[in-house]
Amino acid sequence: MRKSILVGILLILSVTLYSVDIATSPNSMTIDKHPVSILSDYVVHDPILITSDDDFETQGWPGNGTENNPYLIDGFVINGSKSPSETCLMVEDTRVHFSVTSCYFFNGQFGIQFDNVSNSRIENNEIHPVDADGIVITSSDFITIKNNTLLGSALHGSDHALILYNCDNTTIAKNTCIEYWNFGCICLSSDCNNNTISSNFCSSRRGIWLWDSSQNTLFNNTCNDNSNYGIFITSSSSNPLYYCYGNILLNNSCDDNGYGMWIERCSFFTITNNTVCDNTYNGIQFNAGINSSLTNNQVLYNGQHGIVLGENSEFNTLYRNIIGWNSQSGLQENAEDYGSNNSWDDGISIGNIWSDYTGSTTNYSIHGSAGSVNHYPMKADTISPTIDTPNDREIQFGFNGYSITWNPYDEHPETYSVYREGVLIESDTWYGSSITVDIDDLELGVYNYTLIVSDTCWNTRTDTVIVTVLDTTEPIIDGPDDFQYEYGTTNHRITWTITEFKPYYFAIYRNEIQIDSGPWDGSNIQISVDGLDFGTYNFTLVVSDTSNNNASSTVLVTVMDTINPVINSLEDIQFTKGTTGHSLTWTLQDTNPFSFVVVMDSIEIASGPWNSTGETVTIVLDHITVGTHFITITITDLAGNEVSDVVIVSVLPESTTITTGPLADSQFQFIAVLGIGFGVVILVIVFVVFKRK
Repeated sequence: MRKSILVGILLILSVTLYSVDIATSPNSMTIDKHPVSILSDYVVHDPILITSDDDFETQGWPGNGTENNPYLIDGFVINGSKSPSETCLMVEDTRVHFSVTSCYFFNGQFGIQFDNVSNSRIENNEIHPVDADGIVITSSDFITIKNNTLLGSALHGSDHALILYNCDNTTIAKNTCIEYWNFGCICLSSDCNNNTISSNFCSSRRGIWLWDSSQNTLFNNTCNDNSNYGIFITSSSSNPLYYCYGNILLNNSCDDNGYGMWIERCSFFTITNNTVCDNTYNGIQFNAGINSSLTNNQVLYNGQHGIVLGENSEFNTLYRNIIGWNSQSGLQENAEDYGSNNSWDDGISIGNIWSDYTGSTTNYSIHGSAGSVNHYPMKADTISPTIDTPNDREIQFGFNGYSITWNPYDEHPETYSVYREGVLIESDTWYGSSITVDIDDLELGVYNYTLIVSDTCWNTRTDTVIVTVLDTTEPIIDGPDDFQYEYGTTNHRITWTITEFKPYYFAIYRNEIQIDSGPWDGSNIQISVDGLDFGTYNFTLVVSDTSNNNASSTVLVTVMDTINPVINSLEDIQFTKGTTGHSLTWTLQDTNPFSFVVVMDSIEIASGPWNSTGETVTIVLDHITVGTHFITITITDLAGNEVSDVVIVSVLPESTTITTGPLADSQFQFIAVLGIGFGVVILVIVFVVFKRK
């Protein structure tokens, strides 16, 4: 009848507990499963059933059942599927001392089942995939379960690694429990009291959970990566003074679970020195609990809240806890209190340590309807961020690509702000990475850039960088090549294209003499070079910016005359000696006249300056001697261009009659006769009439 009742309790408990699960998908974890074919160190044995103390003797197990010489079941590999109950090892109704050590249990529904057993040890065993529970202990006491490896079945969904019903004074230590996804790793249910659970590793659906069990101690356990709860403790009674009281949770790690700890309908708990971090939801959820203490716990980085005291939680005391960086939607939500009469300090001088306490007030308000206050709060972090000190900068005006990069550090970064000359120019959330500020597009001058970084406890650090914007770059002048043009033509210009961000002044020089100057607005500069006389000219532009950077450009302009002078061509002439009124007259034309020379028979008979276009040169012929003479005039302009005209003059003797009419002797004046060589050359000095228009 007792067993029937226990089976009923098991079924009800399983359904009830399963209904409060918050997730169903397991975290993926694996362990070496030791295939049976390579378990050469074990002895194959059929499933074992012991129903009384005498069975140890009659079945021939070594030992005598005393504490110093217990019966020993050691070194076997047992396939539970070969048992009608599908249990590898079942022991019932014994009081003698016995140990189950170094065995390998697999298959079937259960690895080990004890019912109404005392004084036994289960050590160093491996229980690999079974469909239900690894170890089941009911109505037993003084059991030690230590150093066992219990691996559930992710495929079939094993129930519990280790479950106790109505057991007292049991020690569960240093066991590894993985992949029991239907319910969890270690469970104490239905009036399990005064048990010790220590140094176990639990990772599956729930780590460790207690149901209607009191005065148990859980310490040094690692309950990480459980999809629902790291530690789950509850009671079937709505009155927390019954069924679940006086449990101690000490030095446990509950990280990376759904909830870190979920504790409800309980009383007189001691929860101290536990680490509850990085859980998806709340770190510690404490519902309808009374007269309990939560001290010296680290509750950090949980996805929703750090500690929540739910409704009907009363007269609980919380202090010396480090509660920090718990957030929901990026906002810190470290604690909430919906109960009443809870104390968030020791009432004397010690409160809790908060990541979002700034230190500017003497109290810290707890969110929630209770209106609770921590009277002696402390900052979780009193260390200011560190920050490097970039060198002061000198940058060139008008150029881009300049920035300042700081590399601050803090374990709990929060915000940053950048000021230029005391004016906020940028601020944002700081995630601990470097901070870069653009310093392009500044005017000339000196600027003060100040960075302030803050952590979540409002510790700050400041650094200042002085940025000097200089202009040491000369203006850039793009001038034309040297050029030349024909004298007298027009529309000749020099255009300088200039690049400068801060223009100031210009001056133009021609042959080192300033011909123009004034303020300069940065536009291109142009000058006309028309109307210059023949020659080469040096045009120099000098520009300066507001920082007195100067640049110059010189262009050589050559004014050329490549056009020959123009002279009228005369017809040859003949006349009779003695006639008069004979002459040659040329009209000279050029924009740059220079000189003329007249040669008769290779002898210069006239020369002189040529002063202006349109002037005429006349040669009187009346007194030249009889004969044929070649008279050539050559005119030259300033550029050296010259042109000539040759006239043949034929003078006939006086007895000769020609159609041109007689020449008057009075038109010739003989000046001198010179004897040269073997003959006589008559040099006639001719009067030249130089007429000007």
